[in-house]
Amino acid sequence: MGSADEDGDGLARTGRLSAYPLAQRMLARRRDAVLLFDEVEDVFGASDDLVALLRGQRSTGRRKGWMNRILEENPVSAIWITNDADRMDPAFLRRFLLPVAVVTPPRSVRRRMVERHLGDRDLPSALLDELAADAVLAPAQFGAARRLLDLHPQAPAEQTVRAGHGLE
Repeated sequence: MGSADEDGDGLARTGRLSAYPLAQRMLARRRDAVLLFDEVEDVFGASDDLVALLRGQRSTGRRKGWMNRILEENPVSAIWITNDADRMDPAFLRRFLLPVAVVTPPRSVRRRMVERHLGDRDLPSALLDELAADAVLAPAQFGAARRLLDLHPQAPAEQTVRAGHGLE
């Protein structure tokens, strides 16, 4: 599901959510289609009647029935991705066929990821350990650190990585 219009401007949450049933109808006869609805917290994250409903604060009337149908009646498989499922009402979460929580990998795995992205850049092993130990850093940030180093090959590598990740 898109998050921007044809001009690149961000779509309002209601626009994104109402596009979902439309996409379902348009692709209903396709066997090779899957919808991806990323950044779902944009839809569920603001304070209005729909969000209160999704959080379980008001569970009455046709809106709850409408949202139940949105989640249950899908001819096209859909993947909904959120960084904050805690903001969603458990009654809605139960309607997902296969909820999967992706958690921060253990430190040993993160260390291998750091090594894969930055291991050939002559950075101190202590810095690589520090990056791997910081569970707040998303694995994608290790790749971003590599791209930053590649953009500034003459800059001091350790200082560049530390500044790029707010470790200074």
